[in-house]
Amino acid sequence: MLLRVVVVVFVFILTAHANTGEATFFTPGLGACGVENTTNDFIVAVSAEFFDSFPGATTNPNSNPICNPRLTAHSGNASVIVTVTDRCAGCEGQFDLDLSPVAFEQLADPSIGRLFNVEWSLDSAGFTQRRSTSANPVHVVSTRASTPGTAVEHRMLRRRREA
Repeated sequence: MLLRVVVVVFVFILTAHANTGEATFFTPGLGACGVENTTNDFIVAVSAEFFDSFPGATTNPNSNPICNPRLTAHSGNASVIVTVTDRCAGCEGQFDLDLSPVAFEQLADPSIGRLFNVEWSLDSAGFTQRRSTSANPVHVVSTRASTPGTAVEHRMLRRRREA
């Protein structure tokens, strides 16, 4: 019981903290979490360092608690919400991300290839919900615009109210 409380508290700290790293994109397939994805799925691979050291991680990557929660990434005025389904062995920084092509396109033109100073955080609600067994989980993407009334503004206002 004590271990579970410690893991939950540690996960809450990780999810409440904004991380900063680089973002690239890759062609998805069968990910480390055991989910098959395509280039049209809004998914992300977190760095191997982050994946492997996540609280509760075992030798079976399919049962890693980092699998299937949602993550929100921001670059400039653009943001995207993706589901963690893979481990990025090629990511050099602890907080680097490898996005699906469709997710990367929400942040920048793919011809850029690599984004720097991408801020992201895990959605803490994803840790209390059951893991998805769907090969194509539901994803929500925010708009690039930051004009009044957009999803970006609503999310920012909600964060201010919660703080």
